[in-house]
Amino acid sequence: MGIAVGVGVGGCSMDAPADPAERGENGSATATAVRGGELNALTARGVVEALDREGFPVAHPVDTTKYECPDAGCDQSIVTDSVRVKSFSSTGRAQKFAARQGLFQAGTVVVAFAPPVPPSERARFREHIQRVVS
Repeated sequence: MGIAVGVGVGGCSMDAPADPAERGENGSATATAVRGGELNALTARGVVEALDREGFPVAHPVDTTKYECPDAGCDQSIVTDSVRVKSFSSTGRAQKFAARQGLFQAGTVVVAFAPPVPPSERARFREHIQRVVS
């Protein structure tokens, strides 16, 4: 019985990344880089940190670069409760991705909003992101 419990617990732990860097807490350049790509622009992590400093609701940031960027072609991807931010190596790459997905793009950054974020809050986010990436 103790073995079955151990196996059950082990199975559950597979759902969350075990490596702190994969959770965006520390340890990898991908998780911690705040500038990169074209003209050393803000990365996804840098945008989320800038939003957090200004009091925007960006709780529970998770680095999803390893899972999302191979298909999306981005350099970094950070997901929070309210936004999904991807940064690209160039403005052109960001523009192409945003156009295909119908998402907001500012410089080398593309942002998707969680469904519960109201239009007025999305406008506030977009205005601030535009300011911090320019």
